[in-house]
Amino acid sequence: MNEMGYDAFAIAASAEEALACAQAKCPDVVLMDIRIKGPSDGVQAADMLRKKFSMSIIYLTSHADANTVHRAKSTDPHGYLVKPSSSRSSAACSKSCCIAALGSGLA
Repeated sequence: MNEMGYDAFAIAASAEEALACAQAKCPDVVLMDIRIKGPSDGVQAADMLRKKFSMSIIYLTSHADANTVHRAKSTDPHGYLVKPSSSRSSAACSKSCCIAALGSGLA
C-alpha cells in the first residue's frame, strides 16, 4: 500500500488492535482479513469499525467460501479481494473505495 501512495499506518492482528488503531488515527479505508487473532474474526471486526467509525472496508482474504462471503457482504464492504491478489487489483479496488468514501462524505 505504501508503494501505491497510501499511508498504511498500522497492521493489527486482532479486532481489539484494529479498534485501537482506528481510534488513534481514524483511517478512511481498512483492508481486513477474515481470519485474525482473538475471539472476533475479521467480519466481526469490520462490522464494529463501520458502526463505530463509518469506515470503508475492503476484505483481502484467502477465504471465498459461500458462507464467509455472505457474512462479509452483510457488512457492506467496498471490495472483496481474494488472495493472492495482484498489486494492480489491490490498487484498483483501494482507489475505487477511496472515491466511494469521498463521494459519500465518509473520508
